[in-house]
Amino acid sequence: MEGGLVVSKNKILSRKAIEVVYDYFEISCGNGELNFDTEIPVGKGYGSSTADICATIQAVSQALGKHLTYQEIFKLCARVEGASDSTILPNMAMLFDHTKHEVLQIYSKSFPKMHIVGFDSDVTQSVLTEKLIRPKYSSEERRIFKLINNLLTKGFSDQSVELLGRAATISAEINQKYYPKKNFKELLEISKDIGASGIQISDSGTLIGLIFDDETWNKELSSYCEKMIQRSYGVKAYNFQLGGTI
Repeated sequence: MEGGLVVSKNKILSRKAIEVVYDYFEISCGNGELNFDTEIPVGKGYGSSTADICATIQAVSQALGKHLTYQEIFKLCARVEGASDSTILPNMAMLFDHTKHEVLQIYSKSFPKMHIVGFDSDVTQSVLTEKLIRPKYSSEERRIFKLINNLLTKGFSDQSVELLGRAATISAEINQKYYPKKNFKELLEISKDIGASGIQISDSGTLIGLIFDDETWNKELSSYCEKMIQRSYGVKAYNFQLGGTI
């Protein structure tokens, strides 16, 4: 790479992000070394590529003594990868266009307190988002997406885990047509039987999470979910809290 910059060989997008930052500020590439210290699994749906790119953009801009707004960072992300997550704004509940890299809507309130039982539905699969064919949604599916957003808007306004879970489940069901998750129908039935508020998925990865309202959550339910997931998927489940006062 021009300028003597050293970057890990497997961080191809980060190398590109460096070039994009220098080009944005109209500065010739200098010398330096960029190292990563991360435990984010790649190709599973955790947004590892976006995290790398955002970290790179901020590290390089700070090293150059420059400041970038969130909008500018999104703009630079768009030059690096075709679709990215809203990682740079982690504490805000928003509707984000992954392909246009734009915030479409910021909801009135953040996430209510909920519990998620998350797991990897297929440990053998690794997904490269850049190589995926983007879905061509039907007019009916686009209509449903508008209804989903209505659920989200009211869910955040009312701090209703039930409404947010319903919105996530409907979205996951549509996504199943394009990027199917292993044993999805079985998990959908189980989630209803045990009183989960819904299912959330990583759109292009293999991660799945069961959503529970704080009022219905207890240790017995947690233990049952872990055993059920171990039996159906052969993997360990992880419990974590989202929203509220953590």
